[in-house]
Amino acid sequence: MITAKEDTELTSAEKEVTFRVNKADQVLVVHSEIGSVSRALLSRDDFEQTRSRTDSDGIIVGVTGTLPMGVLKISENARSGGSFNSIVSSHE
Repeated sequence: MITAKEDTELTSAEKEVTFRVNKADQVLVVHSEIGSVSRALLSRDDFEQTRSRTDSDGIIVGVTGTLPMGVLKISENARSGGSFNSIVSSHE
């Protein structure tokens, strides 16, 4: 299991996930400060980590990287649950 958690020094408003794309690069850039999303990203074979932020114990509390454009899909229907851990499918 990949170790990543949320930074306890951040407020809820500071714990976010961002997705960014541009036409030139043809990749999806993802940044996460949410532990469950970070763990799911880090478990994926197609996630290329470009940066991470760690706490004083060396545990990842923030991660940035890229995914192929093909993995992004904005669905017509909402997810059945509103939890953050279902935003990114892991490869575990």
